[in-house]
Amino acid sequence: MAQNEYDLVCIGSGPAGQRAAINAAKLGKKVAVIEKQRFVGGMCIDTGTIPSKTFREAVRRVYSRPGLELTDPFAARSRVRPTMQELLGHVGRVIQREIGMIHEALTRNDVAVVHGCASFVDPHTIQVDTGEGQRSLTADYFLIAVGTRPSKPPGVAIDQQTVDYR
Repeated sequence: MAQNEYDLVCIGSGPAGQRAAINAAKLGKKVAVIEKQRFVGGMCIDTGTIPSKTFREAVRRVYSRPGLELTDPFAARSRVRPTMQELLGHVGRVIQREIGMIHEALTRNDVAVVHGCASFVDPHTIQVDTGEGQRSLTADYFLIAVGTRPSKPPGVAIDQQTVDYR
C-alpha cells in the first residue's frame, strides 16, 4: 500500500467524527477531520442539540427560579423574564464554550482540522473545497460521519421561516 498523508480522515466533526478521530489519534494514528460547517462539532453545535437544549434549559431555569440572571445563577435581579437578546447571548456563550472544548480536544490530540466540503477522487484520496481553493488529502481509511437530517414531523408545514428544515 502506498504511503498516505493520514491513517484516518473523518468527514464530519460531530460527535461520531470527533470521537473516532480522537480515539484513533490516541492509538498513535495520524488523523484529520473535515468539517463543512463554520464550526467544529457539526450540526449538533451549529443549529441542533446544543442551541435548542440551551434555550430550553435557560427558559426552564428562569420560570422555575424567577429573579435569576442567566449569566450568573446566583445574582438576583428585578426582571423575571430575560430579553431575547439575553437568551441569544447566553446560547452564544454556551456554543462558543462547546466549540472551544471540541477544538481544544482535537488540537491536544494532534488531529488536523480542515474546513471545507469533501468529495472522493479515488479510494484513498479526497478533494476538499475550502472556499479558498482545493486541497487533496490521502488516507488509508475514511470515516463518513456527516450525520443525519431532521425528520419532518407530520402535520407541520416546513415554510423555511417559522419552521426550517436543513
